[in-house]
Amino acid sequence: MNNKDFALALLMVALWGANFTVVKLGLDGVPPMLLAALRFAFAAFPAVFFVRRPSVKRLKACQRIPAQIVSGR
Repeated sequence: MNNKDFALALLMVALWGANFTVVKLGLDGVPPMLLAALRFAFAAFPAVFFVRRPSVKRLKACQRIPAQIVSGR
């Protein structure tokens, strides 16, 4: 593991650990469902800019999955 990977892993550990403190403090002033919705919104917003859209071919293949699960095939 090079230094960049180690630094990124350390950053993730710090963010993950700080998450519990932020949730505990957040629940003191905000209802749980609103806090959950805000967390998802703050996580999804950067993903809009950094995650590529799936190709149409791949998207059509993913649309068949729920039908296959329901039909048992």
